Amino acid sequence: MTKGLKIASIIATVAILFFLILYRPYDVPYRDNPAGSETAAPSYGDPPAQTAEPTLTPTPDPQVLKKSAECFEEGVRLLELKEYEQAKGWFLQVSEQDTEHYDKAMELLAECLAGIKEIRLEAARASFDKAHYRECLSIVEQVLPDLPGDPDLTDLANQARNRLDNPVLYDGPVYHIFFHSLIVYPELSFDGDSMSDGYNKWMTTVSEFKAILDQLYDRGYVLIDIMDMFGRDGSGKVYRKEIRLPEGTKPLLLSVDNVSYEEYRSGDGFAKRLVLDDNGEVATLVRTPEGEEIITRDGDVMPILDDFVKSHPDFSWNNAKGAIGLNGYEGILGYRTNRKNPDWEKEKNAVQPIVDALLANGWRVANHSWSHSRSFSDMSITLDDLIKDTERWEDEVGSITGSTPIYITPFGIEFRPGDPRMRYLVSSGYYIVCSVGNRAHYDILDGFVLMERINIDGYKMNYARKALAPLIDVDKVYVPRRPPLE
Repeated sequence: MTKGLKIASIIATVAILFFLILYRPYDVPYRDNPAGSETAAPSYGDPPAQTAEPTLTPTPDPQVLKKSAECFEEGVRLLELKEYEQAKGWFLQVSEQDTEHYDKAMELLAECLAGIKEIRLEAARASFDKAHYRECLSIVEQVLPDLPGDPDLTDLANQARNRLDNPVLYDGPVYHIFFHSLIVYPELSFDGDSMSDGYNKWMTTVSEFKAILDQLYDRGYVLIDIMDMFGRDGSGKVYRKEIRLPEGTKPLLLSVDNVSYEEYRSGDGFAKRLVLDDNGEVATLVRTPEGEEIITRDGDVMPILDDFVKSHPDFSWNNAKGAIGLNGYEGILGYRTNRKNPDWEKEKNAVQPIVDALLANGWRVANHSWSHSRSFSDMSITLDDLIKDTERWEDEVGSITGSTPIYITPFGIEFRPGDPRMRYLVSSGYYIVCSVGNRAHYDILDGFVLMERINIDGYKMNYARKALAPLIDVDKVYVPRRPPLE
């Protein structure tokens, strides 16, 4: 009996062990205890891997798809018209959700960029060929963000920078052109009264002046400061300085005479005075034919040239503009700063900020005599009268503008080098003396330089076209509404 129980117990034990081997709790593989373990804690391993949920693609917004399709179609339409810039903007608005159009839009966008590059590169090369290097750089830099590192664009930009950074010596002729205050309204200037003929001969209209600037710019002229052309050493000897400019350009000097805006011109289509506009820049106060007074930047040489240089920086070297020849008998710049005016102190304070703005923006001031007397035109002015005239200018004008070494002779007269009147001017510090002529010419004489200036006006455009030919094509400048010269 006992033996039977033992056998039964052994069989039960074997059965249990056999069962444990076949059946593993929790369906986890059996593991032996790690070596050196003092306990035989069971190990159940890692939990079974979880099956990932499928990612659901969000359904595109129908409104987004509709808008995207419209952008694509508009881009295609503009691309067919070769409106590359506009087409580019539309293709960039095509949504990535728009799987029907997006890839094609990116393909057509590349086509737009190729078209933009071709157009801009052609324009930039044309500017480079005209020695408009800053303009060339501006054109290239506008397209480089879309085509970074493009070898054609970067090579041209580097060439333009090299020309600007390495100016070359210029030793050719230097033209000096001059104007009077511009005619804003020809219908008021050329109305047949006693002043019309004088205006027709000696003045230039706003539209003519703008056309002149365009032609000078296209011919490679660059404004320079007359003080960068001539200097005077400690012994009083005058010399020409080296002029260095970007390769392919030619220096040009400019001046403006009689910038007083006298009362007699007030109803004849000229500006009334210079003023500061809302941006603190020099502008003009003009009376329209209807009698309304307006502030405009199109009323005379100074603001028009300032704006032209802003748009065409290659036209000016170091922001040079020109010399403003001032008289004093009716004040300056439209302000009655002559001491006979009881309000001259008030007028002086009013004009000072305008003078300061001009001087800070590349303009120079020249003594054009206080009186502009007829005694200059026939050379009858005496030494005493010249001294009084000069001292009065320095008192009433120079006290506002500061001193200047530039003297623009009234009526373009030329004193002989040994004339006591000329010696007086030189002794008073005027060593750059400007007259009127037909050439790009100057003479360095005893203590001063005498330089010819060419007036571009109705008279010269009618009777001295040959003298103007190196500068402008008169037929493309002259306004037909000018009356025939008498």
